[in-house]
Amino acid sequence: MNREGQVEAVCLSKEGGVPKYSQQRVTIGPFGVEGDYHAGEITRHGRDAGMPNKRQVTVVAAESIDAVAKALDVSIPPGGLGENILVR
Repeated sequence: MNREGQVEAVCLSKEGGVPKYSQQRVTIGPFGVEGDYHAGEITRHGRDAGMPNKRQVTVVAAESIDAVAKALDVSIPPGGLGENILVR
């Protein structure tokens, strides 16, 4: 079983929502991708505001995006599903 992979993109969005935007590099701190809307120890928005943040970083496999894009016959750019880190 191959346990190697590569990071294809790192993305963030200061405003939240989709898409997140591809960056040359990001800094990942103890509470997520610095500068990203979802970073932080505490959730700052929505119905869970003030609660412990449970999703500081979202990692998605490029193979999953490839499958969705093929099934829907669309192109999905890095960050198109709201991921911070796209791996293959």
